[in-house]
Amino acid sequence: MGLLQRGADWLSRTMTADSSSDTTRQFFYRYGTRRFPIHPTIGQTDYEAEDSDGQITTMQTRDFIVPVSELVDESGEPFTPADDHQIEEVVGDQTYLFQLRSPDGRRSWRYSDHHRYRIRIHTVQTAHV
Repeated sequence: MGLLQRGADWLSRTMTADSSSDTTRQFFYRYGTRRFPIHPTIGQTDYEAEDSDGQITTMQTRDFIVPVSELVDESGEPFTPADDHQIEEVVGDQTYLFQLRSPDGRRSWRYSDHHRYRIRIHTVQTAHV
């Protein structure tokens, strides 16, 4: 394993450990009837779109950067995020739901590092319960 590979491994572990230390918030990945904990790093992506009249619309997604190793089903098989999936953020007695979605029509996720250890999932908030 080369120096860059070791550095990428260390950074991925450090980011996950840092995001896991926040005990005031919990995150869950949801699809179908499945719901399991994840330990994301929070980010955002800004988008701009120009309509036929030349008007610029700016949009922003809330991104969840998740270790690929956490995206496994109940049988231990890895899966790929899909637009009908959700991320749930629980802060005390408040719950926020985020739907996987990319405003520009592209897929709602991408690998966030060269070694594919982490996935950046683009979402929009759909509910606050």
